[in-house]
Amino acid sequence: MHDRQADADVAVVDYLQVPGSAAELFCSAIRFLRYRLGRRIEPLVMAFDESVIEARAADTLPVANTPVSTGFDDEDRLIWLQIDEITASGPLLPVFADTIRCEGLTDRQFADLLSSGFEG
Repeated sequence: MHDRQADADVAVVDYLQVPGSAAELFCSAIRFLRYRLGRRIEPLVMAFDESVIEARAADTLPVANTPVSTGFDDEDRLIWLQIDEITASGPLLPVFADTIRCEGLTDRQFADLLSSGFEG
């Protein structure tokens, strides 16, 4: 488990009932973090599997020079995503989170929508 006191730049959002998909979890977390994201220019990294937090801290996951990077497991579930600091702190990410309809989206479809919305 991630030590919350070890890194002041890490925000952990805990849920009593975890949203059903990566898209729902992402949109919910962005609503919680929207003011923090707007005040700070920093990348946003979300781990959908707790084991990824340690791997990410150890720099074992690839980081691409694109606005949105994602990683999937063998079953095509989204296990992590990274959004660059300009995109994460800009005004469009909260609008995206408020606008997207999460029902019925697979993790891959969600990642494709997110990527295509912020690349180019």
